[in-house]
Amino acid sequence: MSPGCSDKEYCPTSNMKSIESSTEREAVSKRKKTSKVWIDFILVTYEGEDFAKCKHCGERLKASSAHGTSHLSRHIKSCL
Repeated sequence: MSPGCSDKEYCPTSNMKSIESSTEREAVSKRKKTSKVWIDFILVTYEGEDFAKCKHCGERLKASSAHGTSHLSRHIKSCL
């Protein structure tokens, strides 16, 4: 249970895990990610924006639907 939340009240931050700091959190997505690049990335929210964090080097790349996944695929090719 999160500090400041009683066992009877709804606490939306109780389901989020802190990755490295209090400003970067694992994002909660509504849809399943179908691209194979998500094997190598973790979806995180940083300062109100969604980012894909590389599991290999830790670099954060934009992860909104407008950016697609091609840049994530290119990153994996250069990262590994």
